[in-house]
Amino acid sequence: MNDFRELMEERWQEFEREASAVGEGGNMVSVLAKAWYRTLDPTERSLADQVLGDWVLHDTPRQGPALALVWESRIRSAEPALHQLAAKLDRAPGPVAKDLREKVQRVIDALKGGDD
Repeated sequence: MNDFRELMEERWQEFEREASAVGEGGNMVSVLAKAWYRTLDPTERSLADQVLGDWVLHDTPRQGPALALVWESRIRSAEPALHQLAAKLDRAPGPVAKDLREKVQRVIDALKGGDD
């Protein structure tokens, strides 16, 4: 798992560099990550899903693109991490936390077959 996590960290850094080189941000990172994710075999996807679940929980630049990939790829194994993040955001003050909480809820709903 640690080897795959390191590989994924390296790939994500490449996506960030590519996006930065053309003046793009998180949206391009999400596009590149989604394209890469689709190339993974089932075992690799399972490992990637675990890493993405971890990234969803932490307030880093990877959180937003990780959330997008979880939503777009319907990564149901990330649901526990999403619920944990939602609970954390429920206790956090301010409009940024509220906005992120709403986004997390939309992802949870999408994973359950609700609105996209």
